[in-house]
Amino acid sequence: MTIREYQERLEMHAPCSEGAEAFARCKTRKQVFELIGSPKVADFFLKSIADGWGPTPEDVVSAFRPYINGGLTVVNKIGDRKVRAQVWCRADEVAIPDSVRWLILIGCRGDVRIAEWQVVKIFMDASCSVRIHCAPSSIVYVENYGGEIRDVKGECKINKAI
Repeated sequence: MTIREYQERLEMHAPCSEGAEAFARCKTRKQVFELIGSPKVADFFLKSIADGWGPTPEDVVSAFRPYINGGLTVVNKIGDRKVRAQVWCRADEVAIPDSVRWLILIGCRGDVRIAEWQVVKIFMDASCSVRIHCAPSSIVYVENYGGEIRDVKGECKINKAI
């Protein structure tokens, strides 16, 4: 699926007007990628995958190869704060910088490492099967769209949603 094909399908599934307008303003792959890593779109994007009309992990790799898996950290400005996000796809080992607060996983299978004192919100699609490695001081919130997640040491504070 190309970005153009996704946009056509997107229009049929009634996104909020703000999200649809933001997608329409994107002129480059990088801008689309940055939008996927934003609070406006991450949830809708993963729901499109879960509902079967969104892109596959192969589509994500094909369209965004230079940006996924730590290639580009998306910086979202929320008031005076900056919230950093990364999108990982088809990775066996995920280790993010301390500054990343949003982690979007698509088709990942393997280990996710969260640093001490790090607070992270993880969004994961149904094709994910991951093990979380983190310290007792880490806080992890998971928005799970059908994937499998295990806390290796039983020390993470994981809330499963959806």
